[in-house]
Amino acid sequence: MRLILQAVLCVIVFTTYGQKKTKLPKDLDREKVIFLQYEEIPIDESFPKMAKGYYSRLNNIVRKTNPKLVQYAKDYPFEYTISTRAEYDNLIKDGYKYVLDSEYGEIINNGNYKPNQDVEVLIGVYIKNLVTGEIYTLFKIKDHDSFDHKHIMTKLIKRVKKEYNLD
Repeated sequence: MRLILQAVLCVIVFTTYGQKKTKLPKDLDREKVIFLQYEEIPIDESFPKMAKGYYSRLNNIVRKTNPKLVQYAKDYPFEYTISTRAEYDNLIKDGYKYVLDSEYGEIINNGNYKPNQDVEVLIGVYIKNLVTGEIYTLFKIKDHDSFDHKHIMTKLIKRVKKEYNLD
């Protein structure tokens, strides 16, 4: 009996943590959101020449695109901050409940982003509740748009204004 109870409890926990939803969080207008900048990948001298070149190009993209996040986030109607994954935990302690992220966000920040020239891949952009793990799927973008903060923020702000009747 105890084993059955533990199994049922595990099923409940695993099905509620990280559960995907399609609407925006109902309290988004009262809670703080983290918008993530991309971080540069440190380039070690021991890396092969091809890897150094790849990471150097990726870092150049990051340096060009992060200021655009600052520019386009200004139109977001609720409280937010712009941060990096490295600073993430401190912000959670400061009361930030949500983060805007994508399926590629972690991959890109780890330097494992490999654009596929032959196949167009759609990736999900979502808001994640940092307390419950709930995922609020916002929209899909093409993988090569992962660095396009203007595109992402424009779509997010349009969706927020529509769902919160701010138009």
